[in-house]
Amino acid sequence: MDLLTLIGSDTTLKRVATTNGGEFAGACPKCSGKDRFRVWPERGRFWCRHCGWQGDDIQYLRDLRGLSFVEAKAQARGAFPTVPSKPRNTPAPERRSIQPPPADWQAQAREVITTCSAALWSDAGVRARTWLHARGLTDDTLQAWHVGYNPTSRTIAGLYVARGIVIPCEAAGEVWYLNVRQPEGEPKYLKVAGSRAGLFGVDLLAGLADVYVVEGEFDAMLLRQEIGDVADVLTLGAAGGRLADEQLIYLLGAERFHVATDSDEEGEKAAAHWLELVGKRGQRTAPPGGHKDVTDAWQAGVDLRAWAIEGDTDSAPVASTDPNTAALQAHVAWTANPHSLELGQAYVRAAIVAGFPCFDDDGVDQGTQGWQEWAERELTPAAPAPDDDYWRFIEGTADEAAAFALAD
Repeated sequence: MDLLTLIGSDTTLKRVATTNGGEFAGACPKCSGKDRFRVWPERGRFWCRHCGWQGDDIQYLRDLRGLSFVEAKAQARGAFPTVPSKPRNTPAPERRSIQPPPADWQAQAREVITTCSAALWSDAGVRARTWLHARGLTDDTLQAWHVGYNPTSRTIAGLYVARGIVIPCEAAGEVWYLNVRQPEGEPKYLKVAGSRAGLFGVDLLAGLADVYVVEGEFDAMLLRQEIGDVADVLTLGAAGGRLADEQLIYLLGAERFHVATDSDEEGEKAAAHWLELVGKRGQRTAPPGGHKDVTDAWQAGVDLRAWAIEGDTDSAPVASTDPNTAALQAHVAWTANPHSLELGQAYVRAAIVAGFPCFDDDGVDQGTQGWQEWAERELTPAAPAPDDDYWRFIEGTADEAAAFALAD
């Protein structure tokens, strides 16, 4: 019995496309998801976009009729059983197929990328750039990944884009998604409608033996910036991301996978997914120094390169000769002990050397004089710890802007 007839005995199917020998749609016999189930008779495959169930005629009979492989194979080549066997509680396969967004969405997304990238490098994006620098990301890195900034929630090229840092995921010449790091509220990250799940970092894979897997885009950009000459870096952009069948090919060449997703419950779930995919080639590699993720570790002064290359799992903070890194390390030390006048003054000196901006209430960088005035005003034994809220950094007063937002 052919696949269309087999599945048609359980659900009503109608032709919706002529590609790949014909595509038929209907309600899923397994989860009852309406119009999300697809069948390609000539390819001998089915797939439910709702529950992820997919396979061929044998898999169909095994999952829905509770048959063994031998029984299903015999039934797939013979008559359909008149008395179905007792269904088994077989979980739906996790593998799924996915394609990039359509061409019209791609064109809209590229206009969004162009518009928001221009905003990031304009005067309106100074504070956003400084916030990104505080996460360790250099200008070269931000430009290489086409990171942008949308100063106000609005519609761009027909797509609604929330306010915040705009992170595009591009692979093989296609834009897969646009992710926006929102300044406040939930969710923290909001994808632009029409985005599809993509593998962030694919276009920069160099075919190296080692691959580090992290949880978010900022972590991926930072880690590749630090170790990209010795290891590749990938992320699915979120703890709940799952790899599609077409993306598995990118994992074939690597010899070792270091799964460094976040050190929390969701991060452990993400790690389990990756370790299942890569098998014996994978190992769980917790972010260094007991930190939640690699960005937190960098902000605390951890040498990510030593951690990745030398296997330095203790990853004690090291003094940096880079002015930007040294200033950020000084800031971390001061926020840990905000009543220390000595640490506060060291932070201000390092910020001036690094050329960090210090904004007044009108958003004008006052430079060295601004830092000196801020120090006189704020650095007292009774001074409160700076507020590390992201939005206060992007939009706040000069006092708030001086306190770099280091929250994830």
